[in-house]
Amino acid sequence: MLMKSGAGSPAAAGSVHPNVHAPRVEAMRPQIEQTAHELIDLFEADGEVELIGAYCMALPLTISAGCWVCPRPISRRSRT
Repeated sequence: MLMKSGAGSPAAAGSVHPNVHAPRVEAMRPQIEQTAHELIDLFEADGEVELIGAYCMALPLTISAGCWVCPRPISRRSRT
């Protein structure tokens, strides 16, 4: 994960939600890891994948949706 800290960081600029802080994110680690594995399982058997859409965009969107108690859309049908 690419992280930037210091005066030019998103956190310093006020663009990160105040509820997003290290202890909260660390507490979410098991959920994030489980979601990552589930997404990988969906495309692993296919032998190829469009990584940006199937993983790089899906992972943060799925985790964010979980923070707002939205249903988890992980399924073969949800991949477009």
